[in-house]
Amino acid sequence: MDQIQHRYVEVNGLKLHVAETGTGLAAVMFLHGFPETWYSWCHQMIVVANAGYKAIAPDYRGYRLSELPPEPENASLIDSVHDMVTLLDALDIPKPVTTCPCSLPVNSRHRSFNRQSPLQSPVAIAIAIAIAIAIAIVS
Repeated sequence: MDQIQHRYVEVNGLKLHVAETGTGLAAVMFLHGFPETWYSWCHQMIVVANAGYKAIAPDYRGYRLSELPPEPENASLIDSVHDMVTLLDALDIPKPVTTCPCSLPVNSRHRSFNRQSPLQSPVAIAIAIAIAIAIAIVS
């Protein structure tokens, strides 16, 4: 796991932990499920990096090494969506391939959101998060 670097990125007033490896221009963003953390993807990240991609796996707000929001009971899925979109901007990643564990293949109907979205050619993505991120970017 020495290949994976760790850093904190200021996102919407919180320090989010981000694990990353690889130097490719194209990026794969790994999103963990509940109650997991970035570590769920450590082996896949190395494989993706060895294939020539940049691999990133953030911990959501309040998870493992990321900062807890001041009022966690008021946090919502939309907050997480905004965090991920802001994180992509902070890391200068315009169109990542995104994947997460509770996923379904994305069909062409969902790809219509990609016109102005940072999501491009997702391999697998949680539909609720994908749609929410796309709506957040487009509006």
